This record gives sequence, structure tokens and C-alpha cells, in this order.
Amino acid sequence: MKTTFCLLMVVAGFTVISTAVIAQDQVTFTRDVAPILQEHCQVCHRPGTVAPMSLLTYEDVRPRAKAIKAKVVAREMPPWFIDKNVGVQHFDNDTSMTDEEIATIVKWVDGGAPEGNPADMPPARQFADELAWQIGKPDVIVTLPKDLVMKARGPDWWPDITVDPGLTEDRYIKAIQIIPTKGYPNIHHIRTSMVKSGDASIHGGAVDGNVELEMVQQGVFLDEYAIGKGPDLFKDGAGRYITAGTKINFEFHIHASGTETPINVLLGLKFYPKGYTPLHIVTSMTVG
Repeated sequence: MKTTFCLLMVVAGFTVISTAVIAQDQVTFTRDVAPILQEHCQVCHRPGTVAPMSLLTYEDVRPRAKAIKAKVVAREMPPWFIDKNVGVQHFDNDTSMTDEEIATIVKWVDGGAPEGNPADMPPARQFADELAWQIGKPDVIVTLPKDLVMKARGPDWWPDITVDPGLTEDRYIKAIQIIPTKGYPNIHHIRTSMVKSGDASIHGGAVDGNVELEMVQQGVFLDEYAIGKGPDLFKDGAGRYITAGTKINFEFHIHASGTETPINVLLGLKFYPKGYTPLHIVTSMTVG
């Protein structure tokens, strides 16, 4: 009996050790997957944003586990269209997943998508208020003179509106932020461009959203807003240059949502001190 008892204890001991190893090796939502979703997905996939579903909790994610696996393996989500095998690979705003992160999600889904220990769940990610100035108080604020109105139903709309901010001197821009004040969930993106006084003739009709300009007609790129994109804060010694008399062209991409919706926006510009010239001037150009 004594021998048998000892043997059972040894076997039981191996069973406990084996179970512990399996538990540590198992990929779980709380410990392994949630941090990946927080970093790469939740800026859009949360209530009140443009994404069609929330990915904040296990209950949100579990029914969509297979679809998530398919999207990340195909690199369709998160959206990032830079070729991983060619050219520059380091970007400050890179939202793409690493091969290791994708492999973790695949292993989790293939393993039955277990929740794991709730105690392993990281603290909820905190998001900046997208309707508040994150660049400090702007020196210039530009808004549309009147609201655009998106119909309740219909195709996507791409209106252009040119606004005169009343700039009387040349300045260097330190920071730029675009805040959608009305119609936030309906706005896919907003592109702003600088229209110099000599180019104003092509924008003469772009006053109430009744025209859709080609990109090359919109002027020199200034900044762009999209769900998940923060303000542009240029590093010390770098900035954009804007000249006196420049007008701002707003190009919108707006979706219908089933309800007639007013649309408006604020563009904030924060300048370097007068007389300061940054070493690096930021410029943009359209390619393709």
C-alpha cells in the first residue's frame, strides 16, 4: 500500500507540473491578445467612432475571433499600406502589427480563443478627448462659415470648401489640429490645403460644398484628419510655412448615416514666435 501510495503521489505531481506548463504556454485573451488590440485596434474600434464594432472586451471580441484572424493575417487590419519588404520601414505613426503579434492572434484563435485569467487583463486604454485642443490654445482657428448638411441616405459625398482665415503675415506653424465639431461619426476624413492668393481662381466656386476639386487643384497639403489620427506636433526646429493671404481649402469625405446630419469643423494653427525661423521646413507633395 505504501509503495502504491508513493507512486500515485509522483504521478499526481507530474500531472500538476504538466498542467501548469500547459497553462503558461496557452495564449489567452486577457494576457496576450488584449494588449495587442489596445495598441493597434481600439483607437477606432470603440463606441462612438467610425468602426462598426467595439473590440474593448472579451465579450466584444470572442464572437469575431475568426474574422479578426482572417483580417490580420491578410494585413487588411489594422489598415497600413506600406510595403513591409521595400523602402523605409520606420514611421512614428506605424499602426501595423508585427509578425509576432499576428502569430499570437492566430495561435489564440486556433486554440479556441480562451479568455484566460481576468486578473491578467490590462487596465483599459485611456483615449484623448478628440473634441479638445491637444496642441494648447491655437493662434488661429478656422471654421466653416455655415454647416454642411449630409443627407440621410445617399452615396458618399466629397465636398470642397475654401475659407479665408484672414492671415496678414507670413508665419511658421508649430502644431496643427483638426476637430470635427458636428457630424463626427459621419466624417471619414478631412484634408486641408493651403491656397495661395495667386491660385485662388480655381477655388472661386468652392464656397458651400457645391464642387468637388481634384487633389492637384486643392493647393499645398496642410494637414489631414481621420478617426484615430491625432494632431500634428512638429519637433523643435521643424514646421510648416504659411504666407499672408493664404486661404484654407477643406475637402471632406462624408458618409450618410440614416439621419440628416449637419457637419462642421475647427482647424487650429499654433505658430512659432514671430521672428523665429525653424531649421527644417515641412512640405508635402502628392505622388500618383
